[in-house]
Amino acid sequence: MKKVSYLFVFLILSGTTLSAQSKYYTVKASKAEKVIKKNNLIVLDVRTPEEVNEGAMTDAINYDFKAPGFKDQISSLPKKVPYFIYCRSGNRSAKAIEMMKSLGFTRIYHLEGGYLAYDEWKKQLGK
Repeated sequence: MKKVSYLFVFLILSGTTLSAQSKYYTVKASKAEKVIKKNNLIVLDVRTPEEVNEGAMTDAINYDFKAPGFKDQISSLPKKVPYFIYCRSGNRSAKAIEMMKSLGFTRIYHLEGGYLAYDEWKKQLGK
């Protein structure tokens, strides 16, 4: 009977832990705008200001991953709000997402291939 009780407690605690974990999604450039609108996502651009000046997604908020205060800036954001994160190619945004997960963010969408992939897709459409 004790084994059953321990198993029951373990299962309850496991379920509680799982429900608090982050949900992470990878989004292709061709689907990005639709996913952002459908899920009412806040778009975070983690590139440098110089990179942003070359072009950015509509309504993106820039938090420079390379800036000294990046972690403090990100940690001050609401944790339960869904975010769409991108950088130039996907490397910095992947690191930013790992940081956000460790800080307790619960819904994070990542642009596969970064702004380079998004910009290329837009060019193919003639936009």
